[in-house]
Amino acid sequence: MDIFNDGNPAPKVVVGCIMTSLAMLLGFTIWRIADIAKATRDDVTVSKFKTKEDAVEALCTLVVATAKLAIQTRGSFTLAVAGGSLLDALGGLTKPECKSQVDWSKVTLVYANHKCHAPTDPSSTHAKALKIFAASLGMKTVAPSPTPEAGGDGSKEAAYYERTLRESGNFSPIDLVILGLGGDGHVASLHPNSDAVFFEGIGVIASTKPGLSSITFSMDMINQAGGVVVFVTGGGSGKKEAVSRALYGYDNFGEFPAQSLKTPMYILDKEAAAAI
Repeated sequence: MDIFNDGNPAPKVVVGCIMTSLAMLLGFTIWRIADIAKATRDDVTVSKFKTKEDAVEALCTLVVATAKLAIQTRGSFTLAVAGGSLLDALGGLTKPECKSQVDWSKVTLVYANHKCHAPTDPSSTHAKALKIFAASLGMKTVAPSPTPEAGGDGSKEAAYYERTLRESGNFSPIDLVILGLGGDGHVASLHPNSDAVFFEGIGVIASTKPGLSSITFSMDMINQAGGVVVFVTGGGSGKKEAVSRALYGYDNFGEFPAQSLKTPMYILDKEAAAAI
């Protein structure tokens, strides 16, 4: 795991931030945005790696360490993930060096967002997660509604998923939430200037775009998690610019949702970090 050190100073330890402390114990080099940009914002930490493979290894190592700590402390661990290429990265958890370290039967996988597809649909995040890592590891999962409403706005599916999370004992606060980052700043399915991003309160809510409905954790629910990681690799499709804006920007609330994350840790490869 090759850490990309571009000469920025090492930060002070963020007192009380268990996830950041874990990352430092694991050998990550952590920067605070205030250290990098000489800005006043000190609620974000960043760890940069030379290659995508190194970033993936770091992500999986952090998941393993966080899961072990939670299981030792409470006997269980709840992991929430978004979809897309993040799922492929989490496939690294099936490597022997990760798989052997955790009792994965005590880990429950839930979804920070999910399109309103049946979870049995091969294109669904749930089906992909099962195929890539969850089934192999023997994780428990909390699946979205098996019968999503065709053409609906996602509200019924959101209510179903929140109820199911509560009944299974995996509602907020989640131990660890892992997100990607869209070029427009969206995280989970919280899109710029949408009703979902302005929702106040802790819950699973509907997110509607033309022709597409999803369910998503609210921003307050994400921010109540024990830890939040934003994982970005590659600088194309506006990713490196989005990372820079997320870390340094001060847009009006709702215009660039990633800026509303509280105390996130960004794990980046060199390309994603190119503009910071």
